[in-house]
Amino acid sequence: MKVKERHEIKEKYKWDLSIVYKNNAEWEKDYSAVSKALKGLLRFKGKMSESSDSLLRALKKKDEISRKFEKLASYAIRKSDEDTRNDENAKLKSKIFSLGAEFSEIASFFEPELILIGKGKIKKFINENDNLKVYRHYLDNVLRFKDHTLSVDEERIIASASEMISSPDKIHTILNNADIKFGNIKDEKGNVIELTKGNYGNYISSQDREVRKTTFMTLYQSYKDLKNTFAEILAANIKAVHFISKNKKFKSPLEMSLFHNKIDTSVYDNVINVVNKHLDNMYKYIEMKKKVLKLDEMHIYDFYVDLIKEYDIEYKYEDAVELIFNALKPLGEDYATKARKVFEERWIDVYENKGKLSGAYSSFGYDTPPYILLNYNGKLNSVSTIIHELGHSMHSYYASLIQPYVYHEYSIFVAEIASNVNEMLLNMYMQDNAKNKQEKLSLINDFLESIKGSIYRQVMFAEFEKIIYELEGDKQPLTENIFSEIYFELNKKYYGDNIVLDDEIRYEWMRIPHFYYQFYVYQYATGLTAAFYIARDLYKGKPGMREKYLNFLASGSSDYPLALLKKLGINMTSEEPMNRILEYFGEQIDEFNRLINEK
Repeated sequence: MKVKERHEIKEKYKWDLSIVYKNNAEWEKDYSAVSKALKGLLRFKGKMSESSDSLLRALKKKDEISRKFEKLASYAIRKSDEDTRNDENAKLKSKIFSLGAEFSEIASFFEPELILIGKGKIKKFINENDNLKVYRHYLDNVLRFKDHTLSVDEERIIASASEMISSPDKIHTILNNADIKFGNIKDEKGNVIELTKGNYGNYISSQDREVRKTTFMTLYQSYKDLKNTFAEILAANIKAVHFISKNKKFKSPLEMSLFHNKIDTSVYDNVINVVNKHLDNMYKYIEMKKKVLKLDEMHIYDFYVDLIKEYDIEYKYEDAVELIFNALKPLGEDYATKARKVFEERWIDVYENKGKLSGAYSSFGYDTPPYILLNYNGKLNSVSTIIHELGHSMHSYYASLIQPYVYHEYSIFVAEIASNVNEMLLNMYMQDNAKNKQEKLSLINDFLESIKGSIYRQVMFAEFEKIIYELEGDKQPLTENIFSEIYFELNKKYYGDNIVLDDEIRYEWMRIPHFYYQFYVYQYATGLTAAFYIARDLYKGKPGMREKYLNFLASGSSDYPLALLKKLGINMTSEEPMNRILEYFGEQIDEFNRLINEK
């Protein structure tokens, strides 16, 4: 189907940005005002410690400017994304990024100065000024960093070295995305195709086994050819992170990475330990996949073929929306009423048009709608994308309605919970209402693949990362052979004897960008685990869970992530939450086996 120009798409399927600004001229007026106001923040520099009123005025002025900046950014980014070819809108986006950099630079004195004021004096200010009480959690969080904040001169040295410290990530990005070439393969029809990172997913999941094998071997030969270069880049990154954590007086890079969200390192270790206890279910899954695919032996390159071809049904957009609201009934009327605003008040941009940004996302904003960008194609995965992004938007919307500005955002640790709760509810609802065996098998397959990818695979990454950082801490060498051998052995442990580990898999670590994000990937597993815990209780109608969950959505960042989850009855320091989802993973494998063998 031919992709339309934006003006050819009906207005009801396009987001309404006039809610934020009527036109670009109105935006420019606010932009000028914020640009001028920014420099006014500097008058608070060195003054916040003078009195509780001085501190309050500074914090309120920063929030006021930040709110206006956020509104400007929401409009500029949405305008650019709806047609990236439009130069006028591209200029708005460029201007807002420049303004954001200026804002960060000007406001950079705030948190170091708050730390210098000290806990005692800030506590005294809060006790004598009721209007400061709203900032108590924010200030407590800033002050937690006192023991890890250096002198002004030392902080300036580390800041000035930041570009050099971030170089490994930048070099890896360029090498992994621009410079590396993978050569050619033949597709299912014998056509010669240039293999790229963009089309690798299509060919590694091909129904033609020879295509899968050639794709796998061709890709990893290219990484093997550059193995020593990739090893040096990763080693440099590990050393740089160790340098920062040591100088910031953290016990380890892991502690430093988790400190921001007040996550104890035991949570990270717990995730790895629990998944390791449930590897038998992954082995059972692989054995099942081998039988369903009718393979004498299963190789890593067979791992990404769907057990069941996607259930081929078209969902009209309006039908998809109706399906979504049926699936979300366990969340109640209040949630449904708020969620309908997304569709009725045009907070969503539905169809692809020429120049539109690809993919999908949900935005956030205190004074703007939580807009959703889609490129809807009528397939089930596109329906899942709507309900996923709707989860993000409702999380943002509830938090913005209830919280003061300072707490309206939420941490990365909890960011994927609301979106995954929605996807889980959709999967559970559709499984229970499947029209035939093929549809149910397809839905179970979707769930199994999500657990394989977001829990088992990501936790394997997390364990790899922990091991290689500990090597540097123990002053052990970091070489390509060591990285590759550790990675190969982890694959052997996580996937067991039912799969043939082709030697090429030892080079997979080279292509994973997340190893430059420092202990990030475990959050995919914790987010999905918490989402399942909530969704299962919601779907079963467990008393009190709906109210607790809506309160969680409305909490924003008013408390630390683990504390917010505890209010839902989820203790991420225990094994129980992950046991729940991994045991259900095993039950779903058994159900798939039962259905596939049913006469």
